[in-house]
Amino acid sequence: MLLIIAFVSILILPKEHCELSEKEWYNINTEKLTAYKPSANELQAAKMFTKQAGGNLYRIYFYREGLIRIDENSWIYVKSHSFHDHEYTASFSWKLKHYIGKYLNYGSSSSPSKIYVGDAILAVDSNGRIYKNNGHVCAGVEIGAEQEIKTIEDFFSKTFGADDSKWEIIDKNSN
Repeated sequence: MLLIIAFVSILILPKEHCELSEKEWYNINTEKLTAYKPSANELQAAKMFTKQAGGNLYRIYFYREGLIRIDENSWIYVKSHSFHDHEYTASFSWKLKHYIGKYLNYGSSSSPSKIYVGDAILAVDSNGRIYKNNGHVCAGVEIGAEQEIKTIEDFFSKTFGADDSKWEIIDKNSN
């Protein structure tokens, strides 16, 4: 049943139709994130991790991008892209090639003429550091943790995405 819901959400959610290469997407968004500074109102309205009822998991969810408040002075802004945003990803044969290629380390999504950005997650913290995560992005980004997140360091070392992928700090000049 969950698989059916996920598949239907892929079909009905709006698509960005991003035609950027993976490198172009990372370069453009790294530059945007470097300049990002939330207003006081945005910071006040930002999401915080919530403990799941009856369990020990903490979760936060947003569609494509979102601001996460860690404490009064610390925040993290996350921006994502899903390979589902490409029109050509609707074909079963493309999805099969994508997943087989990813499994065999052929890189992310590909088409005959250009390597488009697939699943990508970037984040910037209130100290200006940029992070990357190669986790799966479907309808949005769900981030979880088994312990309370009290600091920026906690976020980047203790959180996990849909496929347990980890965060890595990136050099802004390396993309």
